[in-house]
Amino acid sequence: SSGINAEYGGGPVGGTAHWGAGLSLTRPLPFSPHIWGLGRFMRMHNFINAGSLVSDRYELFKNPRLSVGSGLIIKVGNAMKMEINYAVPLKYEASDVVNHGLQFGIGVNFM
Repeated sequence: SSGINAEYGGGPVGGTAHWGAGLSLTRPLPFSPHIWGLGRFMRMHNFINAGSLVSDRYELFKNPRLSVGSGLIIKVGNAMKMEINYAVPLKYEASDVVNHGLQFGIGVNFM
């Protein structure tokens, strides 16, 4: 398994309080957007994410985790996007299962 917080018997035990925040800065592709029409539905981005998951709410902001990365955002229709990112954890605890490298995600906008 991969994630944050304590583990018991090889699996995560979760927590009772959490928070998360992220900042993403997007920009056009570094070449002409008219090449193959890619600029209409693709953008690059850099991001920073922080958060914490704890069992004791009084320690919620004590040791936040932090990661940064860059990636490609691909718009699929009007309500969906896919992301291919390279992320690097910068701050984590020794007990965390840390994975850096390529990640793939899908997001859906229901509004």
